[in-house]
Amino acid sequence: MFLYISSYEDLELSPGVEKKIRGQVKAIQVVFGQYALIYTRGKDIYFEGKLKEGTEYQKIAIGRVKNVVSKITYYKKVLDFLMENMTINPNTYHRVAYIRFSLADSYLLRIIDFLKSNHWKVVLEIPTYSFVSEWKQAGIKGLYKRLTFRLMGTTLLKKVDLIVSIGSKPVIPFFAELCSEKTIVISNGIDVDSIPFSVERNDKNKGVLNLVGVANVAPWHGYDRVIKGLELFYKCNPSPSLKVVFHVVGEGPSSSKLRELVKIKGLENIVSFHGIRVGQELEYIFSNADIAVGSLALHRTGGGNPLKNREYCARGIPFIYAGDDPGFPKEFPFALRISSNDSPVSIEEVLEFYKYLVLRFPDYKLQMRRYAEEHFSWDKIMKKVMDSVIRGDG
Repeated sequence: MFLYISSYEDLELSPGVEKKIRGQVKAIQVVFGQYALIYTRGKDIYFEGKLKEGTEYQKIAIGRVKNVVSKITYYKKVLDFLMENMTINPNTYHRVAYIRFSLADSYLLRIIDFLKSNHWKVVLEIPTYSFVSEWKQAGIKGLYKRLTFRLMGTTLLKKVDLIVSIGSKPVIPFFAELCSEKTIVISNGIDVDSIPFSVERNDKNKGVLNLVGVANVAPWHGYDRVIKGLELFYKCNPSPSLKVVFHVVGEGPSSSKLRELVKIKGLENIVSFHGIRVGQELEYIFSNADIAVGSLALHRTGGGNPLKNREYCARGIPFIYAGDDPGFPKEFPFALRISSNDSPVSIEEVLEFYKYLVLRFPDYKLQMRRYAEEHFSWDKIMKKVMDSVIRGDG
């Protein structure tokens, strides 16, 4: 039996997080067969799975999260539901609960105690190894998380059987001595089969190089670096032989600032804001893409392990990114790794990269897809996790 408990973030507003969770559950379902999933969408907390042995899978609302304050009661609602409804066949050998971490909470501790008293193994996933740095930039909400972690973090980490950290081991002073032996580091994965392979349109304008960035636009995406780079490029090349344009897809906390920056730089004809696009509209934009833009400013938050790079790779779209990404070695030829700072992106360097790629690897799209299948499949990544926790069953 496998139980996935998401953090209280609204999956309706975080499609990337939902995609990741669904991919993980789908992969683990292959190992366990039976699963259950608890998450928040909109203002409702949902349970998906079997309430009892022999019943059908169902999706039911088990509580409400109406506002920021009521999010604090998320784990209490989850605990109440589990204690009242979850019954497991005593002959079920492997029982694994996988909890996505976002807050050290007294009710989360009680959930873990409840599960362990019923002979469950508990895995805690830390989605962002630099989470403490992120909290320092998150105002009152971040301060609350830091205080609760200071009070209950050590106890929380001691209680779980396995810690899964994405990208690197967490940057916490006491972590190495306390948790190294029961921590494994994995890369962010993707459900490769669910990501369309992007085929270039035959009628695409060959005189234009399309840069495409898809995100819930935030400071760490660093799209301002691209905009400033385009300003410099067009100052030096008023009439370039190959026009470079930038398509920003998605909305987020940095969207308005980026629009204002584009207006100030006079790049309205060079940078387009498409807002949120899904389905066929998004696929149409990808069919025009020559180079995708990954996260270019993770140094502003302390680091990360972006899913987007992996999705771009699975689509067969070359991309640029900044900083270190353990999923892509330095010699990976289909991505341009740039400096991890706030300097403008060199558009000349981007053009040289693209020209070399097309000349040297005419089948680069197929090679990128193959690389994604071999390195980023959740099936392979989560098998490593399950093997680690099941070995602890003795």
